[in-house]
Amino acid sequence: MTRNSTNIISQNNVNTSLAAGYYDFTFSVTGNANITSISDQHLYATINMNQTICGVYFNATSGINYPDKFIVYTNCTSDYTIYRNGTSINNGTTIDSGAGYYNFTVQRQILLIILIL
Repeated sequence: MTRNSTNIISQNNVNTSLAAGYYDFTFSVTGNANITSISDQHLYATINMNQTICGVYFNATSGINYPDKFIVYTNCTSDYTIYRNGTSINNGTTIDSGAGYYNFTVQRQILLIILIL
């Protein structure tokens, strides 16, 4: 199997991130007594960028002092994962404000499944 003329056989059963764009998947099937051979079949896919805003927000502004707490949340309307320092957390998590720095990130998830039967 190829994607835009690049062999992707090694990516079989592996989740792969693809950017927005146009993709030409080409595949062939070797036949046997029960399966008919096919060659150079194409599946075309266009992945469009989601235009809705997906951000990380807080219910407080910078300058929080211990023992104050704040809530971190996202407004994503599609599937997402929100992270605190690389560890996933729930949307609307209350954060105890200990000393230090925090990195909050949201990653939108889009799933494209291609099944060839």
